[in-house]
This record gives sequence, structure tokens and C-alpha cells, in this order.
Amino acid sequence: RALRHHRQVLVRACERAAHLVASFKQVAADRTAEQRHEFDLRQLVHDLIATLRPTLDPARWQIHLDIPAEIDVHQPLCFQILGQLIQNAERHAFAGHQNGTVHIKATNDEGQITLLVVDNGHGMPATTLSRIFDPFFTTRLGQGGSGLGLAISRNIATGMLCGSLRAESEPGRGTSFTLSFPALAPL
Repeated sequence: RALRHHRQVLVRACERAAHLVASFKQVAADRTAEQRHEFDLRQLVHDLIATLRPTLDPARWQIHLDIPAEIDVHQPLCFQILGQLIQNAERHAFAGHQNGTVHIKATNDEGQITLLVVDNGHGMPATTLSRIFDPFFTTRLGQGGSGLGLAISRNIATGMLCGSLRAESEPGRGTSFTLSFPALAPL
């Protein structure tokens, strides 16, 4: 029985890894074409949340947006990162909570976009916070997470977006992620 469980966990992990590899290939193939398009940040965040909504529990937690209408970006990969941050909040920040809130705020300071994603969930101790961007680090081993989401997100932020992804957290005080990147895609 234990062997069957471990085999199932291994199969799910391999399936997730295959999906991630396919996703990386698609991102690499689409990157050049996507750089030439302008995207309305507020509309795309609304669309992202609408796409994720069926997997979220709106009775348990809410998402509040503070995104001005005039922010345009040429960096659609920021939405992959934002999606990961929202899903992480659901899986980790609010596990066992009756309710919670995620606030997403965006600013444009002379072409530098900053997305702030703040939750009022569990928060993390410093030992966990120091490792969240490490590949394969997870606090929920065997419970559906590969430990790659935040590592991939940081690599996209620093590599493809020429930006940064930082996190701050304390136990019982929630977590905040700050994603910064230039509005125009680098050539």
C-alpha cells in the first residue's frame, strides 16, 4: 500500500515536470512574438483572475485589485508569475483559514512596473522564507506541489523580464511579494 502511494506521488511529480517542460518550451517559442504586443495590465489581471476563479474558493477568500487603467505592458510573462502567486496564496497562506484576502496593487513609475501581491494568511518563518525560491523546496511534500513554482517565477522575473521578485513575511502576519520589471520588453 505504501509502495503504491509512493508510486502515485512519483507519477504525479513526473506529470507535473513534463507539463512544466512543455510550458517552458511554449514560453520560449512565444517570447519573441509576445514582445511586440501591448497589453492592458488591469484587463489582463481581471482575465487571469477570471480564469483562476473556478479553482478558487470565493467563500473563503477574496481578491481585491488596485490597478490603474493606464498601465500598458509588453511583458505578458508577468501574468504567469502573478498566477503562481495567487495559487500559492490559496495553497499555503490560507490553508486551514476560514477566510482571507489577497490585495494586488500595480504602479508604473516612469516605465518600471511594480506589482505588489499581499495576503493576510499564515505568513512564514524566516527559515522557510529564505528558501521559497529554491528549486524543489516545498512545505507540502506529497500534497500536490512540486516546489518549482516560485523558483520558475523568480527565474522568469530576473531573466526574461529583466526585473526582480522579492518576498517578505512573518508568521501570523501574511506574506507580500513584489514583482518589478520594465514595461517595455528588452530586445
